[in-house]
Amino acid sequence: MTVPSMQNGLGLIDLYRSELRANPYPLYDALRANDPVYWDESMRAWLLTSYDDAQFALSDRRFGHQRSVMPPYATAQEQEMLKQTAELVENFLTAKDPPEHTRLRSLAHSAFEPLMVKQLHSFIEKVANNLLDRVEPRGEMDAVRDYAFPLTATIISHILGVPAVDQDRFTHWSTSVIRFVEAMIHDHQLMVETVQVVSEVKEYFHGLITERRICPQADLLTAFLNTEDQSRSMSEAEIIANATFLLIAGHETTKNLIGNGLIALFAQPDELQRLQSNPELVPSAIEELLRFDAPFQFFSRTALEDTPIRAKIIRKGQRVIPIMAAANRDPSRFAKPNSLDLSRKDNHHLSFGFGIHFCLGAYLARLETQIAFGTLLRRMPSLHLAQDAATIEYLPHVIIRGPKALSVRFAD
Repeated sequence: MTVPSMQNGLGLIDLYRSELRANPYPLYDALRANDPVYWDESMRAWLLTSYDDAQFALSDRRFGHQRSVMPPYATAQEQEMLKQTAELVENFLTAKDPPEHTRLRSLAHSAFEPLMVKQLHSFIEKVANNLLDRVEPRGEMDAVRDYAFPLTATIISHILGVPAVDQDRFTHWSTSVIRFVEAMIHDHQLMVETVQVVSEVKEYFHGLITERRICPQADLLTAFLNTEDQSRSMSEAEIIANATFLLIAGHETTKNLIGNGLIALFAQPDELQRLQSNPELVPSAIEELLRFDAPFQFFSRTALEDTPIRAKIIRKGQRVIPIMAAANRDPSRFAKPNSLDLSRKDNHHLSFGFGIHFCLGAYLARLETQIAFGTLLRRMPSLHLAQDAATIEYLPHVIIRGPKALSVRFAD
């Protein structure tokens, strides 16, 4: 793969090129080797690609989220059109600093505590087995459409209290909201679609909230509503925003971890065989797959005061983008970082973030993927890729990474 010259400008905007979206890691390596604290003019942000720098920006209180999420390319007319979209995204848990972040996280935390998540173990296993029952007679499937997506969408729908029959809407909603969050929208028609999506999302969750007020259920939406009589309550706008966020994050990241993980294993048949022969390796394998090809590639932070990183000064108000996927392959932190080692011991990757914004659903994601891989490899021992790896098409995002589809076979 040819990586653009640093002298000609090199950064995340390049990842929209299909060949770099398929494999961004040479780009990350080039950034880290040439300028690990790199000013990207197209993004108007500092790109951090070393482990120590990314970890620092994710955890130091001199970096926060006090900035508008409005796409920088939007005209005044487009900004007005996108106002409600920006308000929705700015109410996301990840877009808040303390004390608002602390309040919102504490209200959502109980549903994702290990003890609560463990109670979902048999439910997740049942969903995984039911999905494989459907495709087993065919001997093949799209591992994204037929397995990873319905599995993860069903689980997060169950937790939130969203009807599973509505999960087909999730992909469309996710695509529009993620592109907005990336703040790289250049297409006016896409902006119009984003506004329509946000209107649909708000109407959808308003309807569910109205139902829960009348008939409470044992779900997270009801739990959010039960805070209304407390001093730390969530407003309806906050409930809708964070239900949307959890719905998207709850299926997108785990779905893509499964997809990326399968691709990595197919590319390393010895490691795949090793995992099939040693199912006790599944927990450490999941950590290595998270490190090797993170479904959530980077995070955005804003300097709240002038802050030095290496020899650079990040000025107050400037953005930094700690690229966790690049940090996870920093050779100063990980031995042979571009090699897949399913029994890697020292594996403190940053794929779930770090500090106060460490992923709320990390324990759930780990459990889901452990069950997803364990069940799939046990039931389909001859699993293999049924398409040329070069033909795998990736999602049109740079924050979220994963295949659009993945054709696999498991017939003998």
